[in-house]
Amino acid sequence: MSGVSQAFAPVRAKLYTAVLGTDVSAIDGDTLMSGLPAFEDHGAIDLSAGYSFTPAGVPTRTVEREFWDSEIFYVSESPSDDVPTWDITFLENNVYVIQDAYGATVDENGALVYDGGIPAHRVTVLDLADVAAVPKTRRFIIPDTSVAINGSINPSGQSHLEKIPIRFSANPTTGELGVGVTGLFKMISSWLVDAS
Repeated sequence: MSGVSQAFAPVRAKLYTAVLGTDVSAIDGDTLMSGLPAFEDHGAIDLSAGYSFTPAGVPTRTVEREFWDSEIFYVSESPSDDVPTWDITFLENNVYVIQDAYGATVDENGALVYDGGIPAHRVTVLDLADVAAVPKTRRFIIPDTSVAINGSINPSGQSHLEKIPIRFSANPTTGELGVGVTGLFKMISSWLVDAS
């Protein structure tokens, strides 16, 4: 394993969402998402416009010292209130992208009513891959996310393509990631298989 590069430079991505509560316990790094009808494929994603992942913040530490000699009397830690967030940009304006971006349902006439409220929580799977002959892949499985437009929707470039910047965050949840496994998300990196 030491002779293999451990760098990861994702250039391709796919995002899939499903209704909150959809079972993700059987999804692993090799599961083909196209075979899971509960999940909606959001189409093309532009990683050149930026992709970022921000884990939760560091815990807060409080140190209590004795008055007389400043010896440490008590130390407490509490988890950060920050939650993991992902930023990506969609190239497509399909129904799944529009509904998740605006947090509203598109009707049979192609219309939606945007009220700026809190969008529905979704189960989300984000796949990333590099361009190697045998690509390195990373999959995030998030049992509870909130999705929102993150910035301006501006047609750009020679094609005047409308791109939709999205931020989604992992919500504190008791959603199961597997049998007896709960957490904010599961991350599977192909190049770390058998690394431990």
